[in-house]
Amino acid sequence: MTPASWLAALWIGVASAGLTGSAMAERLLIAAETTFAPFVMLDDAGELTGFDRVFGDEMCARAGLTCDWVLTEFDQLIPGVVAGRFDLAMSGLGDSPERRALVDFTAIYLPSSVPSAYVGPLGAPPPDAALIGVQAGTIHEAHVASRALRYQSFDTAQAALAAMAAGRVNLVFGSSSYFEQILPRTYPMFQFLSFDPVAVDGTAIAIAKGRDDLRNQLDATIAAMLADGTVAQMARFWFTARNNL
Repeated sequence: MTPASWLAALWIGVASAGLTGSAMAERLLIAAETTFAPFVMLDDAGELTGFDRVFGDEMCARAGLTCDWVLTEFDQLIPGVVAGRFDLAMSGLGDSPERRALVDFTAIYLPSSVPSAYVGPLGAPPPDAALIGVQAGTIHEAHVASRALRYQSFDTAQAALAAMAAGRVNLVFGSSSYFEQILPRTYPMFQFLSFDPVAVDGTAIAIAKGRDDLRNQLDATIAAMLADGTVAQMARFWFTARNNL
């Protein structure tokens, strides 16, 4: 089953702990894409999983919120929050100045400690002489555009990799953590060629401007999850231990 077949129609209910009825809790809609492992992806049963799914479920339960997940394309996450179609957006979103012009962000729950990278076959041209594949709507697309590099945008990072396998682009630029997940299993002919950090403060949740009460509530919950080690434990599994399974 392809991610596209799930778009917009798939809703995944998250039961909130400690509530006597869902009507007593505020109900939130969280938007995510499905192709940015290990943050968000579909498992073998077609269910949404990944670090952000587990983190988001725990955050909602602790905050006493009832949260539903809806799947969309990555480049629709921020516009959907701005338009009010989604309350929150999560998919390994980097908190950047460009995005802050459109939406607010919660407190950072993961530091931006993993650099972005160019991947491709050995002998590929350097970025300033290459046609680069990037995922549309990402900080990686904005980064190559700001450097006046030649690039082609794709709906997903995996589509960019497929285009490189077909010889339509020379390099793909994106998240190192994503490439660490997908290259060994799906594209072993490609490797890390160079690293190029993208300026973001860290990973956070996008929320519409003006929703300060909700943002403060989520910030307090995120702070508690960071303080008690919950986030660190989740990160060890999804970004370290899972690679060795």
